[in-house]
Amino acid sequence: MYIYFMELIRVTDKKEAEELGKIGREAFPPEEYISPERFIGGDTAVYKITESGQACGYMCAALYDDLTYLFFFAVAADKRGRGTGSAALKAFIGLRPSVPVVVDSELAEKSADNYAQRLRRRNFYLGLGFSPTGKGMAYNGVSFELLCTGRLNAEKFAARLEMYRAMGFSPEYFDVAFIGDGVERCDLPKR
Repeated sequence: MYIYFMELIRVTDKKEAEELGKIGREAFPPEEYISPERFIGGDTAVYKITESGQACGYMCAALYDDLTYLFFFAVAADKRGRGTGSAALKAFIGLRPSVPVVVDSELAEKSADNYAQRLRRRNFYLGLGFSPTGKGMAYNGVSFELLCTGRLNAEKFAARLEMYRAMGFSPEYFDVAFIGDGVERCDLPKR
């Protein structure tokens, strides 16, 4: 698929970030959606994905010296499956090529109602250079597998996210086991 002109633009205006939320409300289940304007400033950043000058998605990430955590990545429904998301993710990784990027993808458990969708998402990330870490985390009642472009130091990752506990983000961490083409959660003591 030919993309006319895809660009990532860092958003610093809360009103502009709020507008991007329309894409997120369509892309994420209501229990997972958080408006992107909440992530302007500090250690977090919002990037608008544009194609031929039109907003068609966004990314929210926590940026640390030695780690990037991409925690929201939404592409408009009419742009999915056309290469927009792949191009955007490649550009995002290229912003800080020596820093590992971590994503959390819904755990591709065979028992999940949307297993095929979860497996497609996981394979999307794996196809773009992410690797399984053997680690996962759960929040808002959903279990996620952590995938990374480099080596993940799970303890350091958890420590970095600890600062968000005051905002109500209280993940629990667990190991992930690989079973055929799916994955399974191996529970660990709650943190």
